[in-house]
Amino acid sequence: MKKGQRFPFFSDIEYFPITPENQRKYKIFNQGTVLTFYDPTEETEEIGNLVEEATERIKDTFGLVMARNPNLIVRINHVPQLPPDFLKYKEEEIIPELGITGNIHDDKDGIGKLKIIGEGGLLIQDYPFYPPRRCSGYVICEKWIPDTGRKLVNRDRHWKESVIAITKYMEKFKTVQYADQDHGSDKKMKDMIENFSQKYSLNTFLR
Repeated sequence: MKKGQRFPFFSDIEYFPITPENQRKYKIFNQGTVLTFYDPTEETEEIGNLVEEATERIKDTFGLVMARNPNLIVRINHVPQLPPDFLKYKEEEIIPELGITGNIHDDKDGIGKLKIIGEGGLLIQDYPFYPPRRCSGYVICEKWIPDTGRKLVNRDRHWKESVIAITKYMEKFKTVQYADQDHGSDKKMKDMIENFSQKYSLNTFLR
């Protein structure tokens, strides 16, 4: 962006040249870019924890890039950032049965919701697979393309085929068992979750 041009929802961007003085000031000794946001707009002033939300969003979106490039340094308010926990503690590996990379692992609290990382190595969304299973993780495929809002996967033929293959692969994990009760909220919650999950799964293939 040219100097003075507004960055969406933030402010003017100021570029700092690579000089020994700036390298010492920002503790960056390799080639890189420093972005500074001034004078928050009305939209950002309404977000009380803007820095925290922006930090988590950046880490989630670019976490894979950070994990794959250990020499890449990301600092927010001078604080070095690490890849998010789902990448930090569960390293990327090849999943031969699927022909993609990622990490799907047992999780006693998991419900079969995986993080979908697509084109460009960027996080697109958390996707709940049906039926719910005791596993968590993330999967990566460059052929998965986000929609125009970059918050959902574009449901093209490749994505639909991927959903079928991943669902089949996840059969190795235990199915989530919800407590059956004749009365009470647990029974209602179980029915709501199962009905929603089934409709969500069917809609995936009908679109």
